[in-house]
Amino acid sequence: MNRLKKIIAVLAIAGLFGAVAPAQALTAEELLASIQSLQAELNQLMTEYQTLTGAPAAPAASVPAACAGVTFDRNLSQTMTGTDVKCLQAILNLTVDTQVAASSFGSLGNETTYFGSLTKAAVINFQEKYATTILAPLGLTAGTGFVGAATRTKLNAMLTGGIPVVPVVPVVPVVPVEEQIEGDLTARWLPSPTGVEVNWGATNVAVAALELSAEDSSIRVDRIDITFSADIWKKIDYLALYDGDSAVKGTDIDSSVGDRLRLTGLGINVPKDGTKTITVKVNVPVMPRVPGSMTLTIVGDGIRGIDTAGITQYATVSGSKIFTVAAAGVGARVETKVNASNPAEGIALIDADVATEHEVLRFDLKVTKDTAQVGTIVVTLSTATNINSVKLYDGTEVIGSEDASTTVTFDDLEVDIAKDTTKTLSVKVEYAATTTAGSVLVSIANTTPEGTVVAVSENDETVTYTGSATGNTIYFYSVSPVVTFVSQAITETEDPVTSTLTEWFDGTITFKLTAQGEDIVIPTTTAGIVISGWSVTDATSTGVTTTSQLITIDGKILSSASVAERTIAAGTYRTIVAKARITDVDDTGEYYNFKITKVGWDTAHVLADALIVILKTDALIFVK
Repeated sequence: MNRLKKIIAVLAIAGLFGAVAPAQALTAEELLASIQSLQAELNQLMTEYQTLTGAPAAPAASVPAACAGVTFDRNLSQTMTGTDVKCLQAILNLTVDTQVAASSFGSLGNETTYFGSLTKAAVINFQEKYATTILAPLGLTAGTGFVGAATRTKLNAMLTGGIPVVPVVPVVPVVPVEEQIEGDLTARWLPSPTGVEVNWGATNVAVAALELSAEDSSIRVDRIDITFSADIWKKIDYLALYDGDSAVKGTDIDSSVGDRLRLTGLGINVPKDGTKTITVKVNVPVMPRVPGSMTLTIVGDGIRGIDTAGITQYATVSGSKIFTVAAAGVGARVETKVNASNPAEGIALIDADVATEHEVLRFDLKVTKDTAQVGTIVVTLSTATNINSVKLYDGTEVIGSEDASTTVTFDDLEVDIAKDTTKTLSVKVEYAATTTAGSVLVSIANTTPEGTVVAVSENDETVTYTGSATGNTIYFYSVSPVVTFVSQAITETEDPVTSTLTEWFDGTITFKLTAQGEDIVIPTTTAGIVISGWSVTDATSTGVTTTSQLITIDGKILSSASVAERTIAAGTYRTIVAKARITDVDDTGEYYNFKITKVGWDTAHVLADALIVILKTDALIFVK
């Protein structure tokens, strides 16, 4: 069948459906499915027809009504509002491949002045459609959703020269037909958010949330009336309802609003026996006319919807929600805290011939209230011995480098942190080329104005500070064993005569030592491995006499092992088993345990206590 015959056949079939559907008593689902199939076929045939005949897609369209008098003379991005946003949506909606929405708010004929997530997605499609003129000159391969100079140039050219429109036959979705019965609509204020303080110049701040509930039938909510305790226009200049991240309806607030705002044409679909959460968000001017608190109420059947039976349903919301517009402009709030990936307490290898760099602190700067620029960060070191320099990193970029000192100040940083975001920075030290061991603990003290963290707020108001960040001690060795705990055991032995009194405790601790840097040798004396018994009473821990101590390394008794048997080659490990006994136990109520109190190597080096605290047994209590 040639294309023309196929088109005629499809149209004939479409006509037949209109004639025979009632007689055949097709279900709504079957009819819609047939229509959908035919429309898809028509779309494909229309495209092929235009390709074969060279016919133009459509004549140039005139400028949309929403664009009358509009010129794109500013950059546009998500959360912005204005008539230029409405014009942008109107242009995007002229072709299905860039449309903002297929129905409801943002769709053709229902454009809004709010730049939301749907508009951003449509802008990305638009930029990629005209990638040659918009993206390629900027070296981009994917749209950004930001309407900058290149995108504005294209939009303005389209306003001047006419906008081509590609007609597309809309495909009717198959929607299950719900039984037409009367429903019931209820609503309530959700507990959160509540008592929100909105800063001057803040945008898109959630101040309240509604839960809409539908019983027995799905309900389309089309109207919500919000009453305010005072003239709302004196405190905010924009209010919007959101369904998740999608804007349902937004409106500019001016003196005509008074103390009540009616939001209509919402099209909020509440599922049968389900709920829908709608959030109220506001924008506050840079300088509101009257700061202070505002109470929101929804009374007198303030929510209206339609159920599947076509019956109007109303809901009244009990209670109210309060938010506050700050009495004065509030500057950024900067909180300093340790990052979850901060280096753990442990060993860092140094080199006798080359200076080495080591991360010693990773911290977060969390900014709220307003965007801030951090200019100064003061870092404290427990010691600067053998440390050449201290560096501040933003990811892999060095943003500050200073000579080592116990107090290091990084100035002129210009670290920009947007409101409600967190910037992660790290501190690294350069350890000198030496074999001399050392350790360092790095911190940023509790921050105060003009103190350890100094920033400026984008709104020029005073910045407030909180928090601190303290790292973990890092130990520097040129050669060192790494300790890995394996197992522990502690047992008690009863008096063989009375069978009631504990006569002694036996403890066993097994662990691995892995050599790093170079080979290490475990001494045969107490400079090597030591296991000790301890008693604890009333939170006081004291050493107790142990007997029958036995230390083995890979099964060889340490005290008699040869140098070769006591040597751990670099990159390999040996298993250490330490045993001991506590005798003459006679203090009722005391707890007893064992722990490794020394791990040394090459007779001159000993691991810090903090690195071997994991090597201990459980505790048992002595009872007569």
